[in-house]
Amino acid sequence: MRREFADYLLEKGHIDEPALQRLADDGWNIRDPIGLLAYAHGLLPVESIDEVLTTQRDLDLRFGETAIRMGLLTNHQVEVLLFIQQYRSAMELGEALALSGGVEFDEVMKAFHEFWASKFQPAKSG
Repeated sequence: MRREFADYLLEKGHIDEPALQRLADDGWNIRDPIGLLAYAHGLLPVESIDEVLTTQRDLDLRFGETAIRMGLLTNHQVEVLLFIQQYRSAMELGEALALSGGVEFDEVMKAFHEFWASKFQPAKSG
């Protein structure tokens, strides 16, 4: 989602290509781990995260898939955690731009709102 938001900012003229490249060079794919998000929301204690990480290595699965198999998280919880992870990733990009002075914070927030609305428009029936 971070890359999609960056492309949106570029397309709408909020950033230029050099700014986009600097962002890509500064840890493009860094995001909050699902286990950390689950802990932060009170879904998993640290001990369970350690168990999932150990089991994950043995099963060669992603964290969420492993936690579901272990009965520690539901499919719905993992879906929501993944959504939160994507949301935060895109928002962190906006924060970085605002803090670096590349874009005013209110402009970033407005662009983020427009981007988010364009991504999640409810389907029109008709």
